[in-house]
Amino acid sequence: MLLGSDSAQGNGLTDSLIIVSVDPNTPSVSMLSIPRDLYVYVPGWKMSRINTAHSHGQSAGYPGGGPGLLKATLEYNLGIRVHFYAHADFNGFTRLIDTLGGVEVVVDCQLQDTFPDPDAEGGQTDIDLMPGVHHLDGKTALWYARSRWNTNDYDRARRQQRVLRGTWAQIKQLGLLAKLPELWDELTQTVQTDLSLDNVIWLASVAGRLDTDTAIKSRFIDGTVVTSWVTPEGAQVLLPDYARIGPLIAEALAPPDTNRARQGLARVEVFNGTTWSDWGVLAADRLLWEGFQVVQIGQAERADYQQTLIVDLTGTTKGSPVYWLARILRVSGANILTAEAPSDEVDFRAIVGYDYQPCYKSYWFGVHTTPTPTPTVTATP
Repeated sequence: MLLGSDSAQGNGLTDSLIIVSVDPNTPSVSMLSIPRDLYVYVPGWKMSRINTAHSHGQSAGYPGGGPGLLKATLEYNLGIRVHFYAHADFNGFTRLIDTLGGVEVVVDCQLQDTFPDPDAEGGQTDIDLMPGVHHLDGKTALWYARSRWNTNDYDRARRQQRVLRGTWAQIKQLGLLAKLPELWDELTQTVQTDLSLDNVIWLASVAGRLDTDTAIKSRFIDGTVVTSWVTPEGAQVLLPDYARIGPLIAEALAPPDTNRARQGLARVEVFNGTTWSDWGVLAADRLLWEGFQVVQIGQAERADYQQTLIVDLTGTTKGSPVYWLARILRVSGANILTAEAPSDEVDFRAIVGYDYQPCYKSYWFGVHTTPTPTPTVTATP
């Protein structure tokens, strides 16, 4: 479990909680974000928000301290057995990102906020990020991951995972996996963990085999599997719907479907049909999150596409994921075209138009269902 809090000693609230499941055989990694206000039973204590379990475990002397009690809480309430943890406070997170030289983050939703900044004149700094690819230093990455203004915890979870993906990409680019033994002492001054160096070296060997962007899966406990509730004490919390949350957790932490892996991922080429420079990257990133294989990102032959188009190059409708693709990109049936000449190199072409909306909400049950088919139009774009 990955923990983020405002206290290096673990006495603060763990407002960031992400469960990471590693499958060394595929290999693949799954990340599951858990909202801080999830209302659970903390073993040996009481019903409370899950973000209070860590600090209570520290103060109550629970075996294993705060991480030990949080592990027990996750297993008792959600059936998730956690083997290891890593915990960073705000300062440690900022140092880690700055040590990497900053990270590239795909910002899908515009974010505007003002943050306290002791280094700035006036003691605060405005942040204004438009959709696109941004290079963030440690301080800005922290603000991006923590912002609460005009947003909610589900959005924060998505942003936190985006920063983690950017961090992973930077680690790979710098070739730091092979240097972990010599960096271990410095790393443990920033991150508290019960992972040993041997554990980390083994995980690095798995990480070195994550050779595709689709090897990392992101999932979220969100509004589709919880219910807002006010406790008798007046606290706003989220009640888990166990009938729905169980299947989500099982899918989230499972390795990729073996049948799907054998059949191969749908191959998509993405072309930007607008003058907005990052629009193709934003659409491609969205498809990667949903398990599509993006084989090319480029500029369309013209930049005046008002509507996003999908061109089916498979030559068959049997078992086609075209409607799933259309649902992700919010493309109507009238804008799904069938090419006269199928391709052996790519399954679908997405041409991103000005109507494309990169900002989306990741609702598991609303998205991970079989969409109702809509008719296609046969045409040559």
